[in-house]
Amino acid sequence: MLWMMTLRATVISTLLLTVHGCISIDARLQPADESVKPEKKGSDCAPIFFGLGGGVISVENAMAKQVRVPDVKDPEVTRIVRTPYITKIRSIELQDTSFLIFGSRCIEVTGE
Repeated sequence: MLWMMTLRATVISTLLLTVHGCISIDARLQPADESVKPEKKGSDCAPIFFGLGGGVISVENAMAKQVRVPDVKDPEVTRIVRTPYITKIRSIELQDTSFLIFGSRCIEVTGE
């Protein structure tokens, strides 16, 4: 009988550990502008570890696109160039996702 109570406690604690802290939330920060086509998506994210996160996420970073460009003088060296990718905003969405001890908070911009 003792082994059955131990097994039950093990199963319940395992379920609580795997289900506890799972989050998936999407929040629209503004109404969608229907006149803008949803052609492009961009996002900017900040990581979360053990419930602690850091960093700055911004709409401007989500609207830009990073492109690796080889250096003219040294072809083995590449530079990262940020170019405007989205010029008209259709919608802005905040996404929170976490599973156990890992997660992220992202801002996603959709537009042209």
